[in-house]
Amino acid sequence: MTHLIIVRHGNSIGNRDRIFIGQTDWGLSEIGEVQVKLTTEYLKELNIDEVYSSDLSRAYNTVHPSAKLRGLRVRKRKGLREIYAGEWETKRFEELPVLFEESFSLWMNDIGKTRCDGGESLAELYKRVKATMKKIVRENEGKTVLIGTHATVIRVMNCIFHNDTVENLKNYDWVSNASVSFVDHLEGDEYKILEYGHDKHLEGIVTPVPCKK
Repeated sequence: MTHLIIVRHGNSIGNRDRIFIGQTDWGLSEIGEVQVKLTTEYLKELNIDEVYSSDLSRAYNTVHPSAKLRGLRVRKRKGLREIYAGEWETKRFEELPVLFEESFSLWMNDIGKTRCDGGESLAELYKRVKATMKKIVRENEGKTVLIGTHATVIRVMNCIFHNDTVENLKNYDWVSNASVSFVDHLEGDEYKILEYGHDKHLEGIVTPVPCKK
């Protein structure tokens, strides 16, 4: 069994300014830095054997303090990156329904069937996240692994953990910034979710996904 502790990055500059940044590598906001400190403190007493992260700085810098505390290095994995949003990258959320009326409406209402214009589809994201998670759990049998990643990735993970298809992704919820999910990998494609999107440690500075519906 592999124990997974999955953390969404702290509030980013994109989150703060309501900009869809996808794989654009912008850092944490001031609130995000505070959230990271609170999450690091929340995880402080837990046993963690390995730390993995998206190679984007907002995710890396969210879990790096926990790794440093334990003398561990953060293993960067491109497979944990946020969705590549193509033409949506760096657009304000209020612009998206105007510029991409049909595709963004699908994102809001039936996300599993969406492709960001000029970018990655949710089906492609699902495939790379599933492959990345399989490799991580295979490399870390019997260990506890901390993973830093992104909102859409975690939503897709939740679908994978329920052994569901990407077409049903609309049935799974977003998590807030710097929230923590605890999941056990049992065997094969079988996972057990112990807690999803815990954010009570954030002391009144919970920040949701800007396009949450």
